[in-house]
Amino acid sequence: MRQKIAELKKQLILEEASQQFDQMSYESVSVSSIAKAAGVSIGTIYGLFENKEGLFKAYIYQEIESAYTIISEQLQNVNDPKEKLYLMTLFHFDHLRQKSEHIKESFHVAPLFDRKLTYQVDSPIHKFIELIASILEECHNKRPFVIEDFLQLAYVYVSIKDSYIERWIFEEIELDNSKVDEILNLFFKGALK
Repeated sequence: MRQKIAELKKQLILEEASQQFDQMSYESVSVSSIAKAAGVSIGTIYGLFENKEGLFKAYIYQEIESAYTIISEQLQNVNDPKEKLYLMTLFHFDHLRQKSEHIKESFHVAPLFDRKLTYQVDSPIHKFIELIASILEECHNKRPFVIEDFLQLAYVYVSIKDSYIERWIFEEIELDNSKVDEILNLFFKGALK
């Protein structure tokens, strides 16, 4: 019974945190404002999430899981693997643009936060990387890559894509369809035999 109450509190806190993180930058959100809005003590939040970064991490994980579900459904009827990569990247860029102000502010405060998420074992980002790896294997079956380690190739692809996101954050370039084309061209130029 206590476990169920703790899970319900955790979900309530996360829902309130999500609303605030969706509307404000990481810096602007406070644990006390989330506690007040959720009707719990600050100590409860620290007991369930350890700190503000832990709460933000839970919010990001929830966002990633939601995005993964949406993109997986969208890709079910797409047969061309390059088109799948294109749509995944475009979806990611569209999502970032929708929340651009808050994302950019958060990255200026903690620029390596996304990198830390990528390398954490429990990160749902790994689902996306595995999905990209499986799509790259489909590409390989049509036209071989220089190397056949599809997981490694997925990390290379993500690194190229992330470099465009960093330029969008820090240099104000546009994340549009032409950038998705550039990413695909850069990747396939270097990876194909």
